[in-house]
Amino acid sequence: MARKARLQKWAAVLLLLGMLISCFGGLSASAAAAKEITLTTNSDINPFLRIPLYARTFGSGGPFTVRCEMKIDSFTRTKSDGNIFVNIADGRDSSQMVVWQNTWTRKTDGWIEMTDENGRYITFDNIDKVLISGALEDFGLLQFGVYYGDAVVHFRNFRILNAAGSVVYSWDDDSSLETGNDVRDLSTNTLYGETFGDGSAEYMIEESDGGEAPATTPPTAPPTTSPVTDPDPTDPPSTQAPAAETTTSAEPGDTTTGGESGPTDTSSSPESTASSPSEETPVGGLTTQGTQPSSGGLGAGAIAGIVIGAVVILAGGAFGVLFALKKLPWMKKDGGAAPPADGPDGE
Repeated sequence: MARKARLQKWAAVLLLLGMLISCFGGLSASAAAAKEITLTTNSDINPFLRIPLYARTFGSGGPFTVRCEMKIDSFTRTKSDGNIFVNIADGRDSSQMVVWQNTWTRKTDGWIEMTDENGRYITFDNIDKVLISGALEDFGLLQFGVYYGDAVVHFRNFRILNAAGSVVYSWDDDSSLETGNDVRDLSTNTLYGETFGDGSAEYMIEESDGGEAPATTPPTAPPTTSPVTDPDPTDPPSTQAPAAETTTSAEPGDTTTGGESGPTDTSSSPESTASSPSEETPVGGLTTQGTQPSSGGLGAGAIAGIVIGAVVILAGGAFGVLFALKKLPWMKKDGGAAPPADGPDGE
């Protein structure tokens, strides 16, 4: 009897441990799900993704390195200077708020690394106060998207590393980015789907299977241009005119400016072309007033820790209740724990 009681006791303990391990494993898998965002322009002229670089996250530990892979399935210019772009507003240049890092004007043969115009990873220093539309803010902005092009672009494996090489932020670990949703439909302050167009673009979050590794060779498909001609300069603008210095306090998801000059021409590089954006329409710029950004929600690690703690507390509570009710499998129904049947060793 004693041996049977011991076996029942260990079986119950192992069952409880198995349940806890299953919970932990499920949480780890969900927190580390690989995510991919597909930007489809439809008829939108200037849709883009905006990542706020909050000082509370990126105020120390820099310089930081941006790593992201991108795949351009299709791209057709709808204006002579149309492109796919990446830019940053982090206070690095006092003469312009938004600094262009790179542009692409052709589809890619598979995945490539997002880099600057010189083929280097995009980096930024510690964020303190950044001049955004005339006001000093506690965040910078990283932005990438499409300017006057009919395009389908995928982005995956987005993460930002500190100087020590540790991941400070990534899409995969951001629990607020739920797969199967459009970025604009989520309540998050870590990523925004923005536009200066008609709002028809889609910013879909999907689960990524990893796929093939990014190519080391440049895109080979030639750029294409639609028969659409540049707009008549006498026509009214199709987007809100940029207000470069009129805001007082900006929300990362509600900011916009234009009129900044683009980077120098790098058309000699087969990977990209850095044609200057048009002065009449912002390319992923910044403006409209808003409120100061909130302090933000809990990260994926904190949420997972809370859930794990709750599971442990509930499991402990259930164990205590069963113990008090004398319902544990190794306890006698009349109250006490079953004593050894055959001497001190239960043999």
